[in-house]
Amino acid sequence: MAVISLPVLRLPGPALQKSLKQMSLIEQVSLSLLSNNAKRLITMLNEYHQRATIFLRTSSSIEVWLYTSLNQNFKFVLKADESTNNIEIRQLTNHRYESTMLNMSGLTLKQWVEHVVHVFFQEKGVILSLLNSTEICVEEIWHLLDGIKIAQLEIDPHQVQDCLVLKRFSFVEELSVSSRFPTPKLILTAGFKHLELHHVRVTLHDLLLLNCSHFTIFYSFPEKDLNLFLKQWIRGSNPRLQSFRYLFNNFNKARLAFLDGIYYIEIRDKKLINDRKCEIERYDGKKAVITVCSVWISMEC
Repeated sequence: MAVISLPVLRLPGPALQKSLKQMSLIEQVSLSLLSNNAKRLITMLNEYHQRATIFLRTSSSIEVWLYTSLNQNFKFVLKADESTNNIEIRQLTNHRYESTMLNMSGLTLKQWVEHVVHVFFQEKGVILSLLNSTEICVEEIWHLLDGIKIAQLEIDPHQVQDCLVLKRFSFVEELSVSSRFPTPKLILTAGFKHLELHHVRVTLHDLLLLNCSHFTIFYSFPEKDLNLFLKQWIRGSNPRLQSFRYLFNNFNKARLAFLDGIYYIEIRDKKLINDRKCEIERYDGKKAVITVCSVWISMEC
């Protein structure tokens, strides 16, 4: 970047920080492009941001969502259209987005994505969402995002090439799956650190195939399946599992029927008002604490 001298950048530290914080996101983005020093200052200003979410609808259209206490809710909309060379920034105001266009001359789509992610999210990693995607080329996505830390991947395996996605993004530790159809065996056994299933119907066989460390499911399944799963865990199944959490409906917390036939110790805790907690033990001595709250059951191993 060319070195550009701006009066605001010569302010004393506290005054400079105050001035930068009072700038709008559009002003911050514009300033970050002027010089390496300006980019560094804006990057430092945004060190407490949450993860970005990158939505890919097609291989030539990208949305980068930003939500923080400082900058509220923003979308960076980037399109690989050399005829316009614009980046659209949408700010959510009064339940609707207001758009501002910035010229992106001299920067490729890949450079824009890298710049936005680095300045506003540093090395926290981004969430890459391929949900509701059309005309997606996995190879093009991989090259476009090469060099960007992807912490979590969101897919519908029936909309994208799940085998190729898992191959190209094998380094990703967290996978979130949304689908109305059964989850492919390849995903259940892939060995992710975190696996989330949304709106996905699972069977006892699916649960026993799990090869992840942390599993969350946002869909209820029969209480008897949970009972059989816990009995199999006690016998040694799912050795990598460290936590298990899922949403349920109409469970009787007073009876805990999913623990029928399982020896457990009730944990008394004055802090637990409406929740129940108990401990079970696997054949090798490893223990797990099960917590039952109003809508969740969780197991920590």
